[in-house]
Amino acid sequence: MTETLTGRAAEANRAYSERCRHYLEAEAATERPLGNGRAEVFHQLARLEQGVPPDARMLRASCELIGARRDCADFALAGVLRLLCRYPAHPLLAPEARAALEAAARNFCYWYDQPGVRGMCFHTENHQILFHSCEVLAGQLFGDAVLPNSGQTGRWHADHGAELAHRWLDQRARFGFSEWLSNCYFEEDLLALLNLYDFAADPELRQRAGRAVDLLLFELALHSLGGVMGSTHGRTYAAWIKGGRTAPTTAIAWLVFGQGDLHLGEGLYHIGTNLALIGLATSDYRPPPIVVAIAHDEPEAVRCRERHGLNVLDAPRYGLQHSSLDDNLFFWACQTARHPAVREASLRVAEIADDPWLMEFIAHADGLLEASRALIEEAGGTFDGEALNTALSEVNLVTFRTPHAQLSCAQDFRPGKPGYQQHVWHAMLGPDAVVFTNHPGTDDESGEHDARPNFWAGNRWLPRAAQHENVLVCLHHVPAGDPHPFSHAYFPRAHFDETVQRGHWTFGRKGRGYVALFSQHPACWAERGPYAGVELRAEARDNVWLCEVGSESQHGSFERFVEALCAAPIQCDGLTVRYASPTLGEVRFGWTGPFRVGGQRVPLGNYPRFDNPYCQAPLGRDHFRLRFQNTSCELDLRRRS
Repeated sequence: MTETLTGRAAEANRAYSERCRHYLEAEAATERPLGNGRAEVFHQLARLEQGVPPDARMLRASCELIGARRDCADFALAGVLRLLCRYPAHPLLAPEARAALEAAARNFCYWYDQPGVRGMCFHTENHQILFHSCEVLAGQLFGDAVLPNSGQTGRWHADHGAELAHRWLDQRARFGFSEWLSNCYFEEDLLALLNLYDFAADPELRQRAGRAVDLLLFELALHSLGGVMGSTHGRTYAAWIKGGRTAPTTAIAWLVFGQGDLHLGEGLYHIGTNLALIGLATSDYRPPPIVVAIAHDEPEAVRCRERHGLNVLDAPRYGLQHSSLDDNLFFWACQTARHPAVREASLRVAEIADDPWLMEFIAHADGLLEASRALIEEAGGTFDGEALNTALSEVNLVTFRTPHAQLSCAQDFRPGKPGYQQHVWHAMLGPDAVVFTNHPGTDDESGEHDARPNFWAGNRWLPRAAQHENVLVCLHHVPAGDPHPFSHAYFPRAHFDETVQRGHWTFGRKGRGYVALFSQHPACWAERGPYAGVELRAEARDNVWLCEVGSESQHGSFERFVEALCAAPIQCDGLTVRYASPTLGEVRFGWTGPFRVGGQRVPLGNYPRFDNPYCQAPLGRDHFRLRFQNTSCELDLRRRS
């Protein structure tokens, strides 16, 4: 490591420790309402760190959630176990409160094959590592004592949880995160991994968990502008794509990188306490200096290509067997467990869990099969026989970032298939100056399971989208008779310094960054209601949208940017477009066929795991070398034992 970066690292560590202190003081001093129990215990961790007695009502709320084994009980339990491991004898924790916390952990169900998992979500990516990390810590805590729910000793649970945690780490290292670039669920991943890093007795498990934290923070550094991860997301919620100020990852970037802002207001599904921030601020973990330096790097342009996840039919090539119950949990994590090739094993997992909801979930996997087939074939595409709305199958994504603008896209991701929480593309000039399109699934922004996708988050029917550099094409194709026979754009005029509408183009400027959005059919602003001046709706079930981002340094004045794009020829023929981009030359794309820019075919798949200025690595590798300013750092997640 160079002397310059070493000096910066020392200063960065001092600043990081100061932000941790500031956050814990601010969180402890914030009045939090009683919520559903998920985050209450974390607020008490901040209070204990500041020498403030915990609120017994809030500890009780978290214990009640854990005892009831409702959804997200594992979130609360991760906080309970962190508290018990960090404060084995804190004088401000009353004996009866400690006893209640220990009882909640001792009586919990730690995996689907143990009695009583029903009602809890154990199977998605973030929940899996939370369950595993909790089992490790609880097992260590209770040692030779028998845990009444399973009849096994704590030592057995510690070994069982550690093996499952190692398997989860193997898969994330080799295949990335199925909930890719999630501005919400990275919070839970980090919490679970920090619990292992700080408290796991197994040195190798601690080391691997720490490297996985490094990897997550590297992803955050790559895909953020000014501390906001304004990118495509595997899973997200409307509140955090309409503006990034309150997204959990924004607060994480503030703490780790010193970028953006700290949000202390109420959260979407927590009482407001950021679970990962509590973990980071009460941890010995320190981010690698090179990752912090990469987060602050502002070259003329950063170009990132990545691949996450696996398609079900490709999995055997990587050693994952369709019939294996152990491997089946990988498909649950990717939310592809209802795919025909793995459905039999998935049903067996649901039966072992004794969960009627999951059994029904698998049984009705083909509900949208024929509608998806008709939609894809109507536009000339070929249907592959699978249509799972939750699927986080293989994604090839790109992010293009300059100091003033960012554009990100999930390339050609499942076009014509039903969607869930997948956010396909995103343009950002600032925390609130964002633009994206989607096909709504509901008329509101509810985050409930039966309202995903909703009005802004996710797509009822996924579009076909592709991006090269600073230009993106998104083709929305909606079935006849759909209750929402249109696509629309989120374009909040009030959060831009200037907006201009010329013909089919809408332009925005924020500072020295520019964004342009083209709609094949006229897109009109909502004039009343909650989305007045925010929603641009194209009243057509098929629509071509184009987005191009720019800046003052690249295009000169905003006026010149507007004039150049308005003068650029565009030809749309159904769901096929030819656009003469002033920046890239001719761009050609359609519902079928290749994506061509400047006469060259742009690949939309088979990307490496990482391809960016700081790291190149193929999919399947479990160790990564980061390089920046003549320095390097190895993120080695290999299992040695």
